[in-house]
Amino acid sequence: MNNKDEKTFLSESQKMGKASGKIKLEDFEQALDSISTILVPEAAEAYKNMEEAEFPKTKIALYCHNCEEIVPAGEGHDRRSTPRLVCGNCKSRKVSRGKIESLKKFYHLEESSNT
Repeated sequence: MNNKDEKTFLSESQKMGKASGKIKLEDFEQALDSISTILVPEAAEAYKNMEEAEFPKTKIALYCHNCEEIVPAGEGHDRRSTPRLVCGNCKSRKVSRGKIESLKKFYHLEESSNT
């Protein structure tokens, strides 16, 4: 049963035991070295030489499943008056959050050459 070639959903670092538990973060360079199996070596070196304030920024967007497009955020409330994000156009609660590039790729929203 405990065959090493057995199929599993665990990543390589999880199988090696490196991804279980918490990583003690003593310095940024040590943290990057500990997850080097996840990052490309060039990316790890680039981030080691940058200040945290210089890290690339990403824009988060909302995708509305009713409008089927990336929409501005609106603020709605649930039954307990807890604020929550809603579609800024149709006020639907069926929204997904993510990076603009990721939402466009996942929901196949790439601009066509006709528009």
